[in-house]
Amino acid sequence: MQNPKLFFSSLATALLLASSYGLEAKAESNDNWLSQVRGSYSGKIWSGGALVPVETEFIMNNDTSLIGSYSIKEQGLGVLSRCQAVKTFVVRCFWDDRYGSGDYEVTFTKDFSGFKGYWSPKGLTEKLPWDGTRQGS
Repeated sequence: MQNPKLFFSSLATALLLASSYGLEAKAESNDNWLSQVRGSYSGKIWSGGALVPVETEFIMNNDTSLIGSYSIKEQGLGVLSRCQAVKTFVVRCFWDDRYGSGDYEVTFTKDFSGFKGYWSPKGLTEKLPWDGTRQGS
């Protein structure tokens, strides 16, 4: 964001206009909020007994389903599949890489600038941290 004052001024103006016309001002639409998570996120993941850097990317598949990938330095690339909206701002996926597979669940901020969540190895109830902050915005 190049000019935060301009952004917040524009946002305030848009919200004022929306409220003056009796419209409900929302950051997301129930129909399309999932598409708003698309993008690249830099963050940390618990791996090998420590928090390590991770790059996570979400994309919309041809059939409009959400999929993704992640990269952990020195461990390689992994895939996120079967992603589903559990409730507004919450996405659950299946992760898979050369070390294993399991569940992945994250909660996005209301402005989609980041997420916090966890991953669990298949067959275990352990919840290990995984977060990210949107890149390129």
